[in-house]
Order: sequence, then C-alpha cells, then structure tokens
Amino acid sequence: GTVTLDTIYRLLVDLKGNFEKLNARQDRLERTCREIYNDTVGVRHESRLLVESSKEGLTKITKLESTVADLKERLPPPEKGPLYGIYEGITEEMVAAIDDTEESIECFAGKLDVLLFHSSTLSHPDRDQEKLEWLIK
Repeated sequence: GTVTLDTIYRLLVDLKGNFEKLNARQDRLERTCREIYNDTVGVRHESRLLVESSKEGLTKITKLESTVADLKERLPPPEKGPLYGIYEGITEEMVAAIDDTEESIECFAGKLDVLLFHSSTLSHPDRDQEKLEWLIK
C-alpha cells in the first residue's frame, strides 16, 4: 500500500467531519450545562425566597398567636348554653311515654328527672350539678 494524495484528502475530509460533529456536540453540551446552571441558580433563588417568606409567615403567626392569647385572657369566659348533650340516649318515644297530658308539669319534670339521672333517689349533691341546674331553670 502506497498512500496517495487522494487517500490523504479523503481521510482529512472524514477527520474534518468528525471534528465538526465533535464541536457541535460540545456546543450542545455547553448549552445544556448553561441551561442547567441557570435553572440551578433560579431554583436557589426561588428556594431562598421561599425560606424568607416562610420566616416572615412564622413571625406573623407567632405574633397572631400572642395577640389571640392576650385577647383570650382579657375576655370573660363564654356563657354556658343549653346542655343538649344531656338528652343523649333519650329517644322521642321515651319522652312521649312519660308525657301524660292529664298530669301536671311537675309530674312530667319528675319523670324526666328519673330519665336524666337514672334514679329519683339520688341526693342533690350526688347528681350531675350542670344537669340539675339546667333542669331547675
């Protein structure tokens, strides 16, 4: 094998094509690296903003918590409403069974007393005082 000028020229053209492909790949790689870097910088910036706004939010929540606690101490306790929970387990049928229109309201209250306290023989101190107070009112 002798090496001719044509052979050298073809090899140089192939080599040049390979270098052009290599340069194009390097350019794409550099662009990708630049985009990744820019994205990373953007993510870091957004992350920093998120941390700062979280700190601001926590500061405001802490201040609000303190204000609400202070307000809670200044306000009087809420009034007790009706004790509807005392009727738990008492059905309409049970109430209808003790409701006799021929009897007085006092008789009905006595029967309701037995339903609520499960005994008419409990002394006043042994009864649930909230239920008793509500019943008397």
